[in-house]
Amino acid sequence: MTTIKQLKRLEYIHKYIKAARTGSPSEFAKRIGISESQWYNILEDLKIKGFPIVYSRRIKHKSAQNNVMIK
Repeated sequence: MTTIKQLKRLEYIHKYIKAARTGSPSEFAKRIGISESQWYNILEDLKIKGFPIVYSRRIKHKSAQNNVMIK
């Protein structure tokens, strides 16, 4: 995958996480055109890089703590 495509995907993911509109992991992976395991790998990578992402089982979505921005 090209760097530009990866950046566009990250911008898209950031938009949905910031708005707390990801839905379940399988729904979101399908929405962005990747497998659920790829979605978990991306999440793990973002967490390792220090992005505070949490999942709410009550409302079934991922959200960012502390209004983190990807630049």
